[in-house]
Amino acid sequence: MATTKDCKQKRKQLKLKAVPQKTKLFRASEPLLSVFMWGINHTINTLNHVNIPVMLMPDDFKAFSKVHVDYHKFQKESMPSHFKFKEYCPIVFRNLRERFGIDDQDYMLTAHSGTSRDFGSKSSILHGS
Repeated sequence: MATTKDCKQKRKQLKLKAVPQKTKLFRASEPLLSVFMWGINHTINTLNHVNIPVMLMPDDFKAFSKVHVDYHKFQKESMPSHFKFKEYCPIVFRNLRERFGIDDQDYMLTAHSGTSRDFGSKSSILHGS
């Protein structure tokens, strides 16, 4: 009988509970702004691994990057668990940032430090920096 009791205690010790992510990278009062900041950060980090083209081609103007996030425990307080982020012509805009001398970190900080303004209805929220 002592062996069955020991087995039950061992089973109780092996149960692990999932812990949600505690680090908050993007702090914004509105989930839409948090998704926007996450998408910019993701795109810039992805483009760091892509070679810089010498010349832009017509296909670069048609290209886009699309990310789908479906994760239930991903920063529930500030971000939705399911969202999509799509950026058009990421290589072209990277080229423009380099030509005008805008650093990637400065570009990310403009989105992070921006304020949102409400002009009437909730669907017309604009991002001002």
